[in-house]
Amino acid sequence: MIDNYDDPEMNTQRNAALMAAVAYKPQGYHRLAGIMARDKSMAIFRRFDDLTMLNLLSLQAEIVDLQKHFRLQCELDENSIVGIEKEYSQYFLKLHKSDGDQLRKLREIGEKIQKYSESSDEISQNRQN
Repeated sequence: MIDNYDDPEMNTQRNAALMAAVAYKPQGYHRLAGIMARDKSMAIFRRFDDLTMLNLLSLQAEIVDLQKHFRLQCELDENSIVGIEKEYSQYFLKLHKSDGDQLRKLREIGEKIQKYSESSDEISQNRQN
């Protein structure tokens, strides 16, 4: 494509496009974003409190379920005929060296509790503001 800046019709089209771009007045979210960017004290964001609480309750339920399965696994290990499994509840080092179900469940609980803690901390901070 060859640009021909000497062509008056092309120049008129370019000028019209430039004028339209300059005259653009943002609407909707674009306008709101511009206002919020200019005035640092003005920010409008939904907090979705009900969904946040529902998510936290869901995490609680998951942790309770994981805890139940973890305790059952601990009981199975304590009653195991395999000697080392009996020691998992007493020696974390042996548990952490294992690749057993008890360790996997404990790690899964840890991940969920971390998510739960982060979510509940956010809720506490938001409620203080």
